This record gives sequence, structure tokens and C-alpha cells, in this order.
Amino acid sequence: MKSNEESKKRLNWKTVLLAAVVLLIVGSLIQSVLRSFGPGASGGGSARNGEESQPKQVPTQQQPRMVRIGNRLVPGAAGPIVVLNPGLVAPGGRANLNGSGFDPGAFVDVRLQSASPSGGQAKPIGTARVDRSGSFSAQFAMPETSGRSQTVVAQQRGGRKAATAQIASQGSSGTVRLNRGIGRPGDTVSLSAAGFAAHERINVYWGRVTGAPLTTLTADESGGVGRAAIRVGAAITGTTSLVLVGQSSHVAATAPFQMMSLYPQAKLSPFAVKSGQHIILSGYGFAPGERVLAYVNRSGGAPVFATQANASGGITPIGFTMPYGLRGRQGIVLVGEQSRAAAQVGFMVLPYSPMVRPSTYGGLPGTTLSFYVSGFAPNETVDIYTGQQGRIGSFQVNAQGKASAVGSYTIPGGAQNSVGFRLVGRLSGGVGGASVKVGG
Repeated sequence: MKSNEESKKRLNWKTVLLAAVVLLIVGSLIQSVLRSFGPGASGGGSARNGEESQPKQVPTQQQPRMVRIGNRLVPGAAGPIVVLNPGLVAPGGRANLNGSGFDPGAFVDVRLQSASPSGGQAKPIGTARVDRSGSFSAQFAMPETSGRSQTVVAQQRGGRKAATAQIASQGSSGTVRLNRGIGRPGDTVSLSAAGFAAHERINVYWGRVTGAPLTTLTADESGGVGRAAIRVGAAITGTTSLVLVGQSSHVAATAPFQMMSLYPQAKLSPFAVKSGQHIILSGYGFAPGERVLAYVNRSGGAPVFATQANASGGITPIGFTMPYGLRGRQGIVLVGEQSRAAAQVGFMVLPYSPMVRPSTYGGLPGTTLSFYVSGFAPNETVDIYTGQQGRIGSFQVNAQGKASAVGSYTIPGGAQNSVGFRLVGRLSGGVGGASVKVGG
């Protein structure tokens, strides 16, 4: 009986100590998230002692896949997102919650839901105000009576936007050592670990314990990992941590790691296009395997589409149709969902400058004329206006933005000097002009 009590005391001492280490490691993450998120700002490796879950690679394509960024989001576009730092916390410890993709100025209610069948109703743990970029940050304490696995729910007040993240309550502690404590996502480091159950599978995370593990190792008969080479995963720039969690024993081990900055690049081709035309986006330098979010002009709110970086941190070229309504110089911002590394690239939306030619340049009242046009947007409707009568008709151009002998008009009696015409594209806003002289 005495031996059991002493064992429990030793376990509690280790748990408290590990929790303190984790909190010190990730204490500055909330500031790093907010500084790293904005314009201008999970891979795998081979494990000698086990298996590794390789990051999903984007298949090579002959033609870029097409997405539309007009008035609706494409399938798979990202919505609200919340991230916990740390994702592993002892009961009574504090955790930071960072969210994005919510409505600016809204309030977000944060609740904690137990994953156990008898978890009951979600427990309110805090409220946050969303800033102008659609982001928020909050801090909360892990309840002393919480179960081993919890779900944090962030619900926008009075709206449907919500996001969740998993948080694990810390169990027994193991040990893990790295051959070096600094690097970038995609670098290779070596680790050794001890204190896990014999032959159990060990999940490997960087700066979190939510979502799919970056790598899965296997402990030997003594519950250790002698040496394993793994790739550095995606995490916020600055002080973060490597986290190992035993799948069956729930033993946890952490090691501090200094994450160096990524400097991704984005490229658009061509630089200048018209609305309705295609443009090709590509990029490189993101964290291997992480999801990359794309925004137009700013990185706040909901992204217009999301794509996946490959094992080298590159983005397979994506083609999209330039929406109508954008004019002049614009920009696309790419943000790594986990690393928060960002790249911005500019482009120019050119105006439509249609050409209009009447079927005759002169005639007496009663003369009927039509128009020959080019340079409008493909298949758009064109309205015809005169200064005397306003809109007098409309027609549709073909896929090349052209039309012949369209828009019949009769010069009215009493017309003098000349009649002027303005032809305006409904989609492109392009304007073409022409005039017809009245008289013999």
C-alpha cells in the first residue's frame, strides 16, 4: 500500500514538472501567431524504429486544375479555423487558443466538451472578440476534473460560424532528446526516447497534439526509441516543441525546438489579364504537406480557396478565372495554415476596350443601321444607348467577344447633325462608342 502511494507521488511530481516545461516552451506562441499572420509573412521522414505517415502529395497534372473565385467559394475552401497551443496540457494548466476566419467585430464563445460518453454539456471557458482581420486569441485553464481527451468548440455568437480543436490532458511523462534544437519545416533531425510502453506506437507532433500525427514511431521491448530520423513539421515561427504521445499508454514526452522562419514565394502567369480570363498560380517554400490558404488582396476573413503543399513545400500550379469587378492592380496572398508563413504576389486586371463600327456612317432620317463590335467579354450581353433616347436595345456577343450586324436602329425624323451611340458590356463594363452623321 505504501509503495503505491509513493509511486503516485512520483508520477504527480513528474506530471507537474513536465506541464511547467511545456507551458514555458509555448508561452510566446500567441504573440507569434498574431505577428506572423498577414500579408508579406506537415511533412514526414524515415524512422528507423517504426513507420511514418508521409504527407499527402498533390498529384502531378498535365493541365492546372481550375477553380473559380467569383461570387462563391470553391468546394474545399477553408472556413473558420482554431489552433491550440499547447495541444497537450495538464489539468489546471493554461492553454492559448487562436482562431481565424470569423466575422470582424463578432464575439466568439469558447466551450470545452468532454470526449467521454458521460461528458455532459459543454463547459463555457471564455469569450473573445474578433479583430479586423477575422482573428481572435483567448486563454483558458484546463479543468482539474477534465477527462484525458477534450474538444474545444469556438462558436460565433448569433451566427453559424464555428470551429473545433482537440486538446489532450497530460498523462505520465516520458523523455525525448533531439540531436539539434533548431531548424525549419522539412529539415531532418534525429531523436531518441524512453518511458513508453513496450512495442506501442508513438504519435509525433510539432507544437500541437491535434489532427493527424506527422509521424508514427514504434517503441522497442523496453519502451524506448533508440534512434529515429524524422522531418521537422509545420509550426509557428519561434519557440515551439516536439511532442510524442503513446497511443496506448498515453505517456507524453516533449522537447523544446526553435522554429526558423520560412520565406515562401508565389508566382502568377501572366502578370496582366482581363476579367473572365485565366491566370496560373504557383508557389514554393511552404512547410512540406501543409495546407495553403489563398486570399485576394488581404489575409483576413475566409480564403477564396485552399490547396496542399507537396512534400517539398511547393504548390502544384493552379489555374483560376479572374472574376469580374476587379480592376487595376490586385494581389494574391498565400498563407501556410500551420506555419503561418506568407507570400504575396501582385497582378494587373486590364480594362476591356471594345471597338464599335456602325453599318453606315451617315444617312437620312428613316435609315436603319446596325453594329459590328469586337473586344467585349466572351458571351456577355451588351446594351446600346443614345443620348436622345437612353437604352434602345441589347444583344449578345460570341465566345470571342464579337458580333456582326446586331442592334437594329432607325434614325428618327427630326434628327439633326449626328446621332451618338454608347455600347456597354454588362459583365466587363467595357464601353465602345460610335456616331452616325444625319443628312445627305
